Amino acid sequence: MPRIPVVSPAQLWELADDPGLNPTNAMRTLANAPTAFPTFKAVSTWVRQRAALDPRLRELAILQVGYAAKSAYVFSHHLKIAPGEGVVDADIHDIVAESHGIPSGAGATELAVLRAAREMTLDVRLSEDTWQELQAALGAEVALELLLIISYYNHNVRWMAAVDLELEPDYAVLLEGWWPPAPPEPAA
Repeated sequence: MPRIPVVSPAQLWELADDPGLNPTNAMRTLANAPTAFPTFKAVSTWVRQRAALDPRLRELAILQVGYAAKSAYVFSHHLKIAPGEGVVDADIHDIVAESHGIPSGAGATELAVLRAAREMTLDVRLSEDTWQELQAALGAEVALELLLIISYYNHNVRWMAAVDLELEPDYAVLLEGWWPPAPPEPAA
C-alpha cells in the first residue's frame, strides 16, 4: 500500500503545465510536494532531453541501477523506454549476467557503464579503474553526466522504495522473464 496517494492526472497537469506529461505514479506522487515537483521534473527533462550522454548508454545505466537496487518500478519503466533508444534484449541479458558476475557479450564502453552503475548503487563509491575507463571512452564531461544520471536514479529508487510506490499494471507485465533479479539459467 503506497504511503502517499497519487494525485489525479488533472491535478498533475495543472501543476506541471504540460499536457503531454506521462501521468505515471511517480509523477503523480511527486506532485504531492508542489514546491519540489518542478525541480525534479526539470532534472528528469535534462536526463532525457538535454544530457550529451548517448541515450542508449543512459538507458543501460538506468536499467542497471534499477536491477541492482531491486527497483521493479525503475527497471520496468525503463524497459519500456529503452528500446526507443536502441537497447535490445541482448543488452538486458548483459545487465542480468554482469549483475551476477557472469561475463557477457557487452562491449568495453557498455561494461564500464554497467560497472559504474553497479558500483555507485551497491557501494556508493566509484573505483578509480572504472573512472579511468569511463573518462577514456566518454571524455570527462560526458562521464560526469553519466555519474550524475546514475546518482539521480539512485535517488529515485530510494524515495520510491521509501513511499512504497505502486507499480502500474501495464508496466508490471514488462517484467515477465526479467524479474525478480536472479542469475540467468545455465545454457543447455
